[in-house]
Amino acid sequence: MNVKQLKMLAAIFAALILVIFAGSALAQNQDEMKASKKAEIVLTKAAQVGGVVLPAGRYTFRHEVSQGQHFATFVGPEGTKSTTIKEIKCTNEPLKQAVKQTSVSVENVGGVDKITRIEVKGENVAHIFS
Repeated sequence: MNVKQLKMLAAIFAALILVIFAGSALAQNQDEMKASKKAEIVLTKAAQVGGVVLPAGRYTFRHEVSQGQHFATFVGPEGTKSTTIKEIKCTNEPLKQAVKQTSVSVENVGGVDKITRIEVKGENVAHIFS
């Protein structure tokens, strides 16, 4: 092998090593983001999430990923004819540590109560709704 071939082989080897480490880091990051738990949430009054208004009541919340996009599913309200509301888009905000207690943030925007954030006990992400 001549010097030119050795340099080319070294460059290919270095690129291969970088791809392996990048893939490993990506896989580790995916493992570290825990966002697959379901949670029971209670709304004391009606609130809008996405384009849907949820009546007051107890709901089961679950985060789902489909084709790389994040969605929330709300099932409820409990004690009535169950309604499943799927595919309300959300984004995930990484947190420094796992959440100790499930919480729902509701803000009044233009006279309408809107769910803006849900944190689920045991997850290390916040689910953000716009």
